Amino acid sequence: SVLVCEQTVQRTQLSSRTKQTFPCLLDGCKHVCSSAGDLVRHQQSLRHRPPQFFCSGCEYGFTRPDALKRHLNNKPRCKAIH
Repeated sequence: SVLVCEQTVQRTQLSSRTKQTFPCLLDGCKHVCSSAGDLVRHQQSLRHRPPQFFCSGCEYGFTRPDALKRHLNNKPRCKAIH
């Protein structure tokens, strides 16, 4: 019915206006994420912590092991040395 559709539209509009955001509060950072998982990943970035995983081929540093793995998959020369 039309009334049900109007109520659904109103709820959808309300929920889109009240989407939860996750601001980064580290070191005066102004970055805002749309999910808690994105915020955790952002806070593990080079901006907030020193790299712990290094490529043996080019000595570039990464803060997460998956970033190093992606680098190695995209850089055959580094992968051959690593």
